Amino acid sequence: MSLGHKKYDVYPFEDASKIEHICSKFESAFFVFGNSQKKRPQDIIIGRIFNSKVIDMVEFGASDHQALG
Repeated sequence: MSLGHKKYDVYPFEDASKIEHICSKFESAFFVFGNSQKKRPQDIIIGRIFNSKVIDMVEFGASDHQALG
């Protein structure tokens, strides 16, 4: 994850503490996390936060996408 010039190594399903910290810093109740790795290419994770704790996360894999325009 990149916020400005800072880079964070974030693995949401292994350790959600970094997501919780970043969301509490920006007072966010939702997050969307895009990731692409060798094991899981083109993943999107959507999650909800309540009281600075992750309530739930859903992972989607994009296998076939087309650009708009």
